[in-house]
Amino acid sequence: MKSNEQSVRRGFTLVELLVVIVTIAVLAVMLLPALAKAKMRSTLDVCLNNQKQFAVASIMFSGDHGDYIVSAGTQNNTNDNLFSWRVEPANLTGAPTTVPSGQTSQIFYDNYGFQMGGLYPYIKNSSVIHCPADARYLGPGHGWCSYVMVDNMNGTTVPVSGTDFRLHKMSQIKNPRGRMILAEENDPRNETAPDGSSVYENQGTWEPYKPGSGSGGDAPSPAQFTSMRNGGTAGWYDGPTVYHNTGGTFSFCDGHAEFHKWQDSTTFLFASNPNLARQSGQGSGTSSLGHDTYWVYSHIATPVWP
Repeated sequence: MKSNEQSVRRGFTLVELLVVIVTIAVLAVMLLPALAKAKMRSTLDVCLNNQKQFAVASIMFSGDHGDYIVSAGTQNNTNDNLFSWRVEPANLTGAPTTVPSGQTSQIFYDNYGFQMGGLYPYIKNSSVIHCPADARYLGPGHGWCSYVMVDNMNGTTVPVSGTDFRLHKMSQIKNPRGRMILAEENDPRNETAPDGSSVYENQGTWEPYKPGSGSGGDAPSPAQFTSMRNGGTAGWYDGPTVYHNTGGTFSFCDGHAEFHKWQDSTTFLFASNPNLARQSGQGSGTSSLGHDTYWVYSHIATPVWP
């Protein structure tokens, strides 16, 4: 007679469980880099979209304001010829002195200041001032606004030489595809917000270069560019960024935006900690110029190469 007894299996063996665990671990090791890369690409896409909106808004602003370029300055200025693209917290007038519940002073006043600037009417979204790859706001003493305008674009800083090499109207730009408007910057400095709190800002305009000894940076001049081209030296002053691991984003006068990958080790050193780099001599005017400073310099407009 045939037996009705059957062997009933009640679960996985230890060996089978180990095989499953090892398989999952191997898949995780294979997939995590791909996921990290996808996330990085996603944040870069958002940042490039922010920059493109800045570029298009700048063109539209110029068309509505007598051809004037929106000013790189961050004062509370609304005159057509010097209309600030945003207003720093310390320069705000009439701003609320109480921060809404659930918000930080840093984020609230940076967003408020952008709404007071010349580009906001064309974008209507204050979140564009923050790159999602910029995590500085998570730590103490770091800012929220990730971007800054190049000083030569109707800025407020006259070069050390005393000669004004800035451009003030969009029609002066003869190579719009090759002339940058905004960059990402990592150079937070302390100032006081309307509620009395300390906030940290990429203050003022972007002056990337340290032309020599003494305090302060400088806006580009033809003499500096000639020196660079002939192998001269200068240092970074206002910090570049590596929010996207290997480089930063830029917007241009024709309305496009692009990512630029840095090549020089001194750039990575300076971008990771501008204040420390300046103290160690990287901003002293003695750093050897390489591919990165030359690239940036050659994409900043002056009347000599507009």
